[in-house]
Amino acid sequence: MSVEAVAVHHEPVLDAVAYRVTTPSGVVVISGDTRVCAAVEALAAGADVLVHEACRSSALAAAVKGSVFAKIFSYHADTVALGGLAKRAGVRHLLLTHLIPSPANPEQEEAFVLDARKGGYESRASVGRDGMSAEIGGRLG
Repeated sequence: MSVEAVAVHHEPVLDAVAYRVTTPSGVVVISGDTRVCAAVEALAAGADVLVHEACRSSALAAAVKGSVFAKIFSYHADTVALGGLAKRAGVRHLLLTHLIPSPANPEQEEAFVLDARKGGYESRASVGRDGMSAEIGGRLG
């Protein structure tokens, strides 16, 4: 097993990282907090699972314009752009976590997945929940 780490873009918060965990069963990449960036895309190339924070920035831009939330949204991963990243990287399963804004029901959770689809991602996508398992390399991990 090996673990790689790269710096990601979560400015103004510094020292944010993403990890790639390679096991005999498969590969999992965990973004940490970041906007969509080339470092995560390169790290996620061919990953079985990409666990990535997600913010509905595009969908809610007009609603948060001029507020403190606009600034917060600027340094988190837009779900539409994230869908594009996951597609380009060839990720088998996009697992969305640290959802901004926090969904109040299953329909609001599904909106995160639909945004990733708008970005072109067509493979498995889901919203992470406590205690959830994800498949890597044909096995549950």
